[in-house]
Amino acid sequence: MGPEMGSGSGREAVSRGRNGRRQGGGLHLGLRGLDQIISKEQTMNKVTRYEVVYANSEQAFVDQINQMIKEGWQPLGGMAANFQSNGNFQQAVYHQAMVLYEVK
Repeated sequence: MGPEMGSGSGREAVSRGRNGRRQGGGLHLGLRGLDQIISKEQTMNKVTRYEVVYANSEQAFVDQINQMIKEGWQPLGGMAANFQSNGNFQQAVYHQAMVLYEVK
């Protein structure tokens, strides 16, 4: 096999082929590497409130999310939309989890 990354880098050793490229692809971080990326000062504050916002129109949904962001709320994860059918009528419902973090 070809050269490997040194053990002092905080990353796992990755075998390399004859062309010098990593075999298996992707970046392989060991625990030491993650510790270097996320320091203790960067940990998240405690969540104090959790709400699920939903609306039947896209514009009402966006307006409600933007208003909550102005009030200090943060989206948690991605939004979701589902479509409910009632006979010939189909309606979209948009959902978003929002959290309010403790202020330190």
